[in-house]
Amino acid sequence: FSKAVRVITEELSRQDNNGNEFDIALPPIFNHCQEVLCPINERKARDLYWKVISQDPNIDTHDTNDNNSNSYSNNSSNDNEMTSPNSNKYSRADALEDLVLAAKLNPYVAEIHTVRCQLLMQESRWEEAADAAKCALQLFYDWATQWDNRMPFVAWVSWTRCMLLQASFKEWPETHGGIESLGAVHPSQRFRKLNINREEL
Repeated sequence: FSKAVRVITEELSRQDNNGNEFDIALPPIFNHCQEVLCPINERKARDLYWKVISQDPNIDTHDTNDNNSNSYSNNSSNDNEMTSPNSNKYSRADALEDLVLAAKLNPYVAEIHTVRCQLLMQESRWEEAADAAKCALQLFYDWATQWDNRMPFVAWVSWTRCMLLQASFKEWPETHGGIESLGAVHPSQRFRKLNINREEL
């Protein structure tokens, strides 16, 4: 897709028959349509992201084929450790490291930063979480669509804004009730403190 955008941009930027250059406004995606993503890096970034989401360290992120894309599995985990039924423990630190690498391989995916923000919030790393949320929101606004279709665009943006607000308050819930009490995306919408009456996560 990035290659197609680059080709279209080059065609549009050519001069007309009278030697006049077309005055076109380029969208901010792919560094204002100047960068072409390496397909291998793009697939690796996708696999690293799904490795974190599915919490499955067995996913081979070095395989450039798509054959293993159907082998991803969703596994449950607790707040401190991510585990797979037949693998070693997959820690939050491992997940954060994989997300940082995924973002380097494909810097145009907002959801990578949103998930990283949530993990950083769980570790009370407020400034880093806020930076991740801001990066995610900028990418969401640039694209005006989602990359991860598990949630619609407005849901991804709202969740990211919610975490950015909580980072400014330097607090994150540790109970189911606390998670359910989230929702404000602006200080004016916050009418109560986090609900901590229900069991811990």
